[in-house]
Amino acid sequence: MMHQARLNVAANLAYFDTGATVADPTLLTASVIDADDTVFASPTVTQSLVVADLYIAAAVTFTAVGNYSIVWSYDGTAIATESVIVGASTTTEAALGLASDYVLSGSLGADTWDLQVIGADGTEYVAPTAATFEAALNGHEAAGITIDEAGDYFFVWRKFIVDTYVPQSYVRLFVNFSNSKEVVTCRAATTASGGVPHAGARVVITDSGDAYVTSEVADSGGYVRFELEVGTYTASLVRIGKVYSVNNFTVAVIDTETQTGNNGFALTTDVLDVTSSSWDTGVDLCTLFGRFVNFDGQPMCNLSVVVEVVTPPQLLTSNIVWGRALVYKTDGIGYVEFDLVQGIEVDISVTELGVRRRITVPSAAGPTNFMTLVSAAGDQFDIVAVTVPTAPRRTL
Repeated sequence: MMHQARLNVAANLAYFDTGATVADPTLLTASVIDADDTVFASPTVTQSLVVADLYIAAAVTFTAVGNYSIVWSYDGTAIATESVIVGASTTTEAALGLASDYVLSGSLGADTWDLQVIGADGTEYVAPTAATFEAALNGHEAAGITIDEAGDYFFVWRKFIVDTYVPQSYVRLFVNFSNSKEVVTCRAATTASGGVPHAGARVVITDSGDAYVTSEVADSGGYVRFELEVGTYTASLVRIGKVYSVNNFTVAVIDTETQTGNNGFALTTDVLDVTSSSWDTGVDLCTLFGRFVNFDGQPMCNLSVVVEVVTPPQLLTSNIVWGRALVYKTDGIGYVEFDLVQGIEVDISVTELGVRRRITVPSAAGPTNFMTLVSAAGDQFDIVAVTVPTAPRRTL
């Protein structure tokens, strides 16, 4: 059998023991071999909980397109070899969220069949569905089967023999998102030879209108994966305490079904640690922070947090604390942080949200969530409706 897998998408592969070769499931092993005949992965193999002849390998993530093989061995002897084709296309092999009909081609009308769907964990996902023989299709058709979650599924055809249904064959289908979306892979790494991955950096995707789309944290290899519509986006690396020498990369997503190329992008940039002088101010500071998310859980980026000192100028250990306004911006994950002198009174405004409150900076080093203080503070800026007396009407 030939399997298909998607670039940087975890894939479950399976072996169907039609010849009853496997007597002891613990002796069945799998090896994934790349085009250079090198073992790429050796996933563990688990017997399905509901179809005894179906053995499912643990998920394998392919990081390069190309041809692979999976070799199934029993007690050290190879018993089957199957091809695995890895590509970057997101074309689904079954309709996600839509009731669909499946046909066992070439079956005989005199036989009785049904179709059972097994999930990647080996459990039943769709109960056996009766398959009716359709002469026009030259096979049995199981109608109205719906898959609601993306992933790998095993469609097991079962034939009624004597007094029970017996599994005869299976098809592995990859159920993906809408074909209108493409798999986009980015790797964030340094400019050095080989590139040191920016593991742990968050990659934020914004659209051509600078609106937030999605974000993911780079894995140990610096990789992130997105499902995006065809179009042009900006990928930005964000990590607290880090500054990147180059940022805001253009990501032009193409339709791989009709255009030549792929949707893999290199976010190549060097990282600099944020440093500051350790000047002793002679006063105690409190670290204040806040995190802003929208009602749908998405971070609110680039919000303006305005801090204005209310306390009159005063002498604190030979330092003058002078009243003036400072503006801080939330980052790509909606986070903002700043230090203020302990004990002073300030007005904090979040311009875009229409929030303005007066708080006293805690007498502690923190960090302290300033929105907790803001939510407990009274509104010092209530609007007062003034009644203006009407002037008497005068006539000439």
